[in-house]
Amino acid sequence: MSVTPVWLNSRADDFDLYIYAREVLDLAIECVKTDGYLQSGAFVITARDIHYLTGEFTGQAEKERAYSEIVTYARSIKAEAANIKSVN
Repeated sequence: MSVTPVWLNSRADDFDLYIYAREVLDLAIECVKTDGYLQSGAFVITARDIHYLTGEFTGQAEKERAYSEIVTYARSIKAEAANIKSVN
């Protein structure tokens, strides 16, 4: 199993991680409603870019390897973890 970078987009100057995450969630919900499934994927966000990675896994062991690959990729491009505060 391998995680593959699929696309890369530059971040807008006014990028808001909370809003972006909400829009992705809304799109995912719509895809489940219309298609009945979701493709596995991860967004890795740096100071300048948004990277999208995809991959398939079967079972817990492959899932853990996929997460490890995502973390390795994120570190290689200098991504940073972020706290998203809930907006009520």
